[in-house]
Amino acid sequence: MANARSIPHDQAAKHPVFRLFKEMPGQYLIDEFLTHIRTTAEPESFAGIHPGPLDKAEPFRKLAPFSVDRRKRTNGDMAYCPMCHQPNKFLEGAFVYLPRLQAVAAIGHECAAKETRAAAERDYRARRDRQFEEDYLLANLPHVPVKLAAITQVRPAAAEALRVFRSLRKDAPAALRQLRSAKQQGARLIVAETIADNIIAIGPSGFKGSKGRQTRDTMFGLLAGTTAVINDYNPVAELYRIEQVLKLYAAYPTEEAALDAVCGMTDAERQWATTRLRQTDDAFRKFQNRIEDFCAFFSAENIARISAWTGHPEHPAPFRITRTAKPGAVIVTIRSADDRFYMAIAPVIEAHRADWPFLAT
Repeated sequence: MANARSIPHDQAAKHPVFRLFKEMPGQYLIDEFLTHIRTTAEPESFAGIHPGPLDKAEPFRKLAPFSVDRRKRTNGDMAYCPMCHQPNKFLEGAFVYLPRLQAVAAIGHECAAKETRAAAERDYRARRDRQFEEDYLLANLPHVPVKLAAITQVRPAAAEALRVFRSLRKDAPAALRQLRSAKQQGARLIVAETIADNIIAIGPSGFKGSKGRQTRDTMFGLLAGTTAVINDYNPVAELYRIEQVLKLYAAYPTEEAALDAVCGMTDAERQWATTRLRQTDDAFRKFQNRIEDFCAFFSAENIARISAWTGHPEHPAPFRITRTAKPGAVIVTIRSADDRFYMAIAPVIEAHRADWPFLAT
């Protein structure tokens, strides 16, 4: 293929020699053509290709887009287009099937008549999307039982996280308002500290006035686990929504069963199944990230950071936060004039990791 000789343009019109395809060729020929293009940058020398000339309105079906590396061409010119009947015509083109002529050709990407080109593009996109959907479903349907098992595995952690979150909202609303405000300001734990007048001589950078006082921001670090301070978080509901979709496709645990299922789907059913199953992958990834972040809020380092921040003498609304590790639980408390939070967090909350097959297609 790569060593096939180019057909001279003037001879092509008089002696069209090309390979006949009674039906649209499959991926094998597309792969051969694209390999030939990468090697030679000469679409016109691909063995068996229709040399032209072709009518601009000749109907075609797009097989694959391609680009020509001009540096590889003998004279550094652009490729000849059989539909424009012009040499030195294009660098971006399409490998196409000509149903009426039962042939394949390589044409410039804008060289066909507008309506013919638009129809071919619609057909190509539909076939491309169908192929993607079929490949995705064939690869993923057999793994649905594994994904359902992963949900069962992490559900206790989700239930514990929900219990802790609801108690935190109910019993520490004042502290949460402060922490939520910090989250909205880049999660920075800052106290505006009053400074002595003689420090002003150092320079204005980092200093500000507040009711006649000179202050500077004292930074205690970044708040971790900001999921814990958002308005609404329900990891149990997240898992439930994922599970309800997966249960619709749990009956195809083998490749053979998946193939039978995909072959029996209408276009709408195949599109819906692909969309929803891909959404479950995204949703489980989000579930894992959010519960991981939620647990980070209760880490020893983060609680110590919050404690130092709220314990500063000039913190405007201080509260006391503690963390104590005990056998079988981590005890976290928040105390202030408005808050009375006490929570023994069970170790099961850390069991939120599970294998989930994220399959590339």
